[in-house]
Amino acid sequence: MDFSKQINISTGTATSSYLNINSITAAPTVGTPFSGYMVESVSYANGQYAGFMDTLAQRDGLDADIALLPQRNTTVIVGVYGSTQKDFYDRLNDLNSACQPYPLFAQTDDGFRSLDFNQPTNNATYSSSGVPMRLSVRPTALPVYNLSNNIVTPQTSDRGLTTRASISLMSKDPRKLCQTAVTGAIALSSGSGTASLTNNGNYSAYPTFTVISNLATSATLTLSTSAWTTALTIGTGAKTTILNSGLRTVTSNGSLLMSSLGSTTTKMPFLGEGATTVTAAFVGGSGYPSSISYSYQEAWI
Repeated sequence: MDFSKQINISTGTATSSYLNINSITAAPTVGTPFSGYMVESVSYANGQYAGFMDTLAQRDGLDADIALLPQRNTTVIVGVYGSTQKDFYDRLNDLNSACQPYPLFAQTDDGFRSLDFNQPTNNATYSSSGVPMRLSVRPTALPVYNLSNNIVTPQTSDRGLTTRASISLMSKDPRKLCQTAVTGAIALSSGSGTASLTNNGNYSAYPTFTVISNLATSATLTLSTSAWTTALTIGTGAKTTILNSGLRTVTSNGSLLMSSLGSTTTKMPFLGEGATTVTAAFVGGSGYPSSISYSYQEAWI
């Protein structure tokens, strides 16, 4: 996390609706007290991996299976500054408001909202500002801070009235995602084609594939790599089929249709670190589309 740049927590659905909890990134100017916020530290909690384990019957050792990442817990320490007593308490109110557990704008995602920040990198894919990253977070409590009776009108050469606030956040998706999605299309010729999809992150990214079709007869679409195969039955007529591997859903014309997953499916699609060649192929039917679109967010742990 780059502490010299904005760190924003969403306060609404509009791109301009956020509270910058790192608005102070420069040294104070003599005679101008601070007003705003400064992130002092971020603690990524020690979350144990979740996996099946059980003791073996009448033997030493454990029976172990796949291990996965659980939720991610993050604690942010923020310095809150006010140029006057009134301004100080307004800044505290704004911070409390941004940490509501279930604000109206975030109810469709159970109260989770974006925490956006930049992470420096040498990867030339990104600008000098680094990777624009995002955690989807929900506060687990109101900000914790202390107030005392020595908060008085600040001296003009001081930093203003100030206190430290501790913000506890939980992410149901432990991955840090790139704010900007990678989009493109797999061009098809006679119902089949390949494309190379690159994930510059260091952890699995989950793509969404969109198929807009108008088949004369139904067909099976297989999407595959060396690590997974996903088969879908595409019906006749005008269809918009969306395979969202992040949500692990398949919809057809806006309605959930998990029954369209074929028996040859081994796993939902994912993209590991680096380039992945994805093959798309229709079998049966006629009137195939000319392409299949995709989008995904690169991911880091």
